[in-house]
This record gives sequence, structure tokens and C-alpha cells, in this order.
Amino acid sequence: MEALQKFEPGMCLQLNFNLQEYAAPVIVNANIVWIDYKKQSYFPFVLGLQFANLAAADLLRLRDYINQAIQQEENPPPAT
Repeated sequence: MEALQKFEPGMCLQLNFNLQEYAAPVIVNANIVWIDYKKQSYFPFVLGLQFANLAAADLLRLRDYINQAIQQEENPPPAT
């Protein structure tokens, strides 16, 4: 995850994912495992996260969303 502010490894965040195809957001706690810094970037901090207590239904929703995003990236629609 990219961020504007610096966080520290070991911190816990609560994340809300609003996925286009679902009415209810996915809400999950995540522990920061690592942090990196990117110079010359709008979001200078990159966080490695480990989800905690992710409900099975939310895991499936996230997997579906990620798989669809990957497919769209690999097979973009033809230019008009």
C-alpha cells in the first residue's frame, strides 16, 4: 500500500476497501510488516501489510476484485 505519511512496522491499521461491484465495503485490520521510501513520488511511503481477521466472504470479494483487475490489465479493451 502507498501512503502520504510515514508509519512504523508493527503498527495496526483499519482499512476500508470500497470495491466497485459491491455495495458494502471490506473492512479489515492490517499490521504493517515493512516500510520503504520512494523518492520523487506523490505517495512516498510504501507499506507491506499483513491482514488480520479477514472474514472468508471478504477474502473472496478481494480475490475476485484483484483477479478481475489483473485480467483487465493483461487484456485491455481495444482502442477506439
